[in-house]
Amino acid sequence: MDITIPINVGLSGRAIFEVIDLQTGLVEHVHEQHNMILDSGLEAFGSTSSVSGTSGSMTYLNWGQWRTYFAVGTGSTAPAVGQTTLTNQVVIQGDTGGFQSEQSEVYSYDAINGYYKATITQVRVINFVASYNLTEWGLAKAATGSLSIRELFRDGSNNPTTIAVASGKQLKLTHILTLTLPNTLGAVSFDLTGLGTQSGNGGFWATSTGIATLFQELLTTSGSFKVAFHATDIALPTANQVGTWFFSSVGYNHGTTDTYVGNSRKITKRIALTTAQANMTMREMVLGSNIITSANIASGFIFKWTTPLIKTASNTVTFVIDVNFTRGP
Repeated sequence: MDITIPINVGLSGRAIFEVIDLQTGLVEHVHEQHNMILDSGLEAFGSTSSVSGTSGSMTYLNWGQWRTYFAVGTGSTAPAVGQTTLTNQVVIQGDTGGFQSEQSEVYSYDAINGYYKATITQVRVINFVASYNLTEWGLAKAATGSLSIRELFRDGSNNPTTIAVASGKQLKLTHILTLTLPNTLGAVSFDLTGLGTQSGNGGFWATSTGIATLFQELLTTSGSFKVAFHATDIALPTANQVGTWFFSSVGYNHGTTDTYVGNSRKITKRIALTTAQANMTMREMVLGSNIITSANIASGFIFKWTTPLIKTASNTVTFVIDVNFTRGP
């Protein structure tokens, strides 16, 4: 028996630019704007290691490696999702410029829109030794190859604009990536191979301290996702419950992550049960991390069957979680 559970994660980003005089340290220009995540950026997000790390003089946070290098140019072609380069690139650098302390990861709950949010702020700088009238910028996984993000510099009215820089000036980019995951607990149904549609209530859920773990387990290539079940009726937690959800059961098997398939725009995780495992009447289940006997569950996918599922020693069950990612919230 195979159970496939699709979920959707949205990606969006904003950029803050500052022109700084390297001799005086004075900030001469500041503006903020949106950006466009390219198709090649979505591919880089799905295929690149999502954990934090360092490379030379720069550091990157979780979900930072695919936007490590900062490029600028003088082209004026409007951005489009199929592009992979700047129109006329003049400089590309990967340097945090001593601003590591301004980089951060913040995990929160957006009660108005019903989203869990991961906000990852990363800083990059370019120090100029020549003068340019810059009109375009981008972020990339590497110093060569496709961009992940491309945009024109824009003013407060969203119109293309020019940033003038000279030798001895620094352009500082503070890039803010937002990941969103709907958290609404409600009606859920999925197909179970051999038994048809399974119906009930559930969804992704986390306490305030469990949101980081939820994103990291879903979107990293490693992790300790396991599955556990209740054989007796227990009420699901509320969508924004503060405390942990007590779940008295045995956790089964660590999940695995499939190799990313190009252009699929999804990260697939699997947890398999053998014929000797979890032979019981399943009334509720959780796919989460750090699940042990009598665990306090703080995050994961939780589900309560309308009609309990009975697994016997003649059945194997594989839980497949397709984490689809796309632009937007």
